[in-house]
Amino acid sequence: MIILAAVLITLAIGATIVTSHEIERLKKEVTRLENVRNEALHNLQEAQTQKKTAEGSRDLLDKIRNETEEKIKGRKKEIEELKTQARPEREVKLGDPRQQQRSGQDDS
Repeated sequence: MIILAAVLITLAIGATIVTSHEIERLKKEVTRLENVRNEALHNLQEAQTQKKTAEGSRDLLDKIRNETEEKIKGRKKEIEELKTQARPEREVKLGDPRQQQRSGQDDS
């Protein structure tokens, strides 16, 4: 009976030792997993910040592009208007120079 009690006590002590080692291993694993989770969370936050920055940059570049395109359209329109205004003057100047001289002499 004493031998049986000694064996049971030895088994209980052994089980306690094994359990404590397992608990320590699990604590280390939990700590490692928490570190991995925190690093992943940090990476996610950094990626979200970069995404937000990139979207802001894209929006700004789109705005600048649209403004530039509008300016180009406006300048083209101005050029066309200037061309239409300049054509009659140009046609007069491109006429026969002898006629311009004669008409100038006729005026005097």
